[in-house]
Amino acid sequence: MDISLDSAWLCKAALYIGVSATLVLGEVACINSALAEEITEKNGLSTNEALILDMQQNLAVAGATPQEDATTLAYTQLIESIENQQSAYDPALSEHLLALGRSLQSLARHEEAIDVFKRGVHIARINMGLYSPEQLTMLRGEIGSHLALGDFIQVDERQRYLYRVERRALRHNSTASAQALLDQARWQKHAYIIGMDESDARFDRLYAMWQLNRMALEEVVNSEGDTSPALLAPLNGMLESQYLIAGHQGFDAVLAGNGYDDRHLAHNSLAYKQGRSVLEAIMQINSANNPHDLRQRARDLIQLGDWSWWFGDRKAALAHYQATYDAIDNTDNPEGLFDELFASPTPLPDLDGIRPLPAYNDNTEGALAIRFEVTDTGRVNDITRLQIPENEPEQVTVSSERLLRHLRRVRFRPTFQEGEAKPSTNIIWSFNPQNWQANTLVMTQ
Repeated sequence: MDISLDSAWLCKAALYIGVSATLVLGEVACINSALAEEITEKNGLSTNEALILDMQQNLAVAGATPQEDATTLAYTQLIESIENQQSAYDPALSEHLLALGRSLQSLARHEEAIDVFKRGVHIARINMGLYSPEQLTMLRGEIGSHLALGDFIQVDERQRYLYRVERRALRHNSTASAQALLDQARWQKHAYIIGMDESDARFDRLYAMWQLNRMALEEVVNSEGDTSPALLAPLNGMLESQYLIAGHQGFDAVLAGNGYDDRHLAHNSLAYKQGRSVLEAIMQINSANNPHDLRQRARDLIQLGDWSWWFGDRKAALAHYQATYDAIDNTDNPEGLFDELFASPTPLPDLDGIRPLPAYNDNTEGALAIRFEVTDTGRVNDITRLQIPENEPEQVTVSSERLLRHLRRVRFRPTFQEGEAKPSTNIIWSFNPQNWQANTLVMTQ
């Protein structure tokens, strides 16, 4: 594939699953010219990844120290002094309101912090304009406190406005604009995973995730060229979105077609092609920047193999896995890399951020311990409970039973020996309660 990532490739990449070509082209034009107003009205757009990954704990503290209370009081008094001597809308208030908001966040006083940030946004709009960049830090601070409180509806609400401000305020700064788009795409992914929407609307999150990453890709191409390593971030986001789209369990309701089987085939065919194109682009960019890194080439090839294997294209997968073997043979530590990639079954997708299962132990030390087999086609068989949790609450996010039902549907990369897939028996895993209680992805093919 030509890695120039020109407009023709971008339009091709913008195809999303199960929609007619006419509608796709219309949506692409909408995204390019109107900046996805329809999507942003329907879906909240995001904040930084650190807040997403630790929503309710990253800003919390066990208790405030007298020094922290004194800091907050000092900022409050300074703000009051400026108001009395100047006005309630003096531009100098902005930086002090930001500092006060952050201080309140450090004390886990998020309701107060939200009010402070809102006032800072209002003052910035009055002094600097409706879409002034001075609002951005305030808006992100406000969203951070909503995230810390677990108020995702408000996060969505405020991100609609943040997105509009970012698109205008950052239009002359491609690097900052691309990063903002990536942050927003990560929020869409997170909102999908936690199930914020009704089932018939969840697919919109994945479409928005794909388009936001695609827009970030364009920003990077325009500012840094078509072989920049910075392209990897949006391309990886596009790959994640294609895995999620292909594994979306409610897809049949949004696809065109005469029957379920027809829709299923059309969905998978388009998903397969789009994901493969993205993976090829990733491999070519890595090769352009590190042409002699055979370990990276092996990892890129195995991702191509995993994509084909996950879709059941065994012939293509085996060809990619064989190419992976060849690349590993020429590395400085082939045995270690063989063991890492092929010595034991691996649940797919093997990508940070969208792994299909929570963390597990290769022993029986967790509260839930099981033994199972993986066939040479990557399917799970014969799950046996070796240890079950005691006194599991009735109302939990994900019960141990649901986790095991999910495991039965996960596709694995099987063990490979001398280029041939082999079954694996007597696999022992265990899970800790804090891991399986988290939201797990329905990522099955």
